[in-house]
Amino acid sequence: MFGLIGPNGCGKTTTLRVLSGLLRPKAGSVEMLGRTVGADPEWQNARIGYVPDLFKGFDHLRVDEFMHLMGRLHRAGADYVPRAVLLARSMSLSTELQTLLGELSYGTRRKVGIVAAAVLLATQDVFFAERVCDEVGLLADGRVVACGSPVDLSAQWAQPTLRDALLAASGLSKAAEEIGAALAPSA
Repeated sequence: MFGLIGPNGCGKTTTLRVLSGLLRPKAGSVEMLGRTVGADPEWQNARIGYVPDLFKGFDHLRVDEFMHLMGRLHRAGADYVPRAVLLARSMSLSTELQTLLGELSYGTRRKVGIVAAAVLLATQDVFFAERVCDEVGLLADGRVVACGSPVDLSAQWAQPTLRDALLAASGLSKAAEEIGAALAPSA
């Protein structure tokens, strides 16, 4: 799984909307797997399963029904649902497959959303991304500034954690230090 992480307003949601064909780029073009995004919507929809972080309106569906619906909406191939079920089991969701979405906790709903999207996660929750993503792209000011495994990115930015690497990559390290100092109890 690939994670796109960055602070609020850096372009994560916009990037996903462009990749999924819900939004056109304001300038330039975007390529996915060697094809221009928007040139062949049917091909594109079979490869991108966009599910927002907080999907609503599906509380009456069971998890397995939601996966079938997402597969149909995105015109995914026949292997979509079996692959999603396999991913669900690997994320410890086996017992929830027959559970209504409305009965799930926030964290479990997020897992279901990841399973339904299956490939790409966009979040500002660095700790979550660090646990579930094989590779991560650090996004700052609408640009991917670095890509790699969480461990590799920490090393590349000479930081002890992925969170610190994101702060350094996005230029927010100094701001985080200043906020920390301002909130620290005075001696």
